[in-house]
Amino acid sequence: MTMDRAYSNPDEGFVCCCWNAPSRNALENLFRKAGVPFESMREVSEFASVAYA
Repeated sequence: MTMDRAYSNPDEGFVCCCWNAPSRNALENLFRKAGVPFESMREVSEFASVAYA
């Protein structure tokens, strides 16, 4: 499992991390084992934007 990117908005106290993991359950177990708090997790699909000339 790897964390690909992280985004934050310090003014609102918000952090969002994008992980590559085999499943949501596997990532939740990793966070719990490491004692890392999390508010929520969502599975998403990646898509690439295409630049048009």
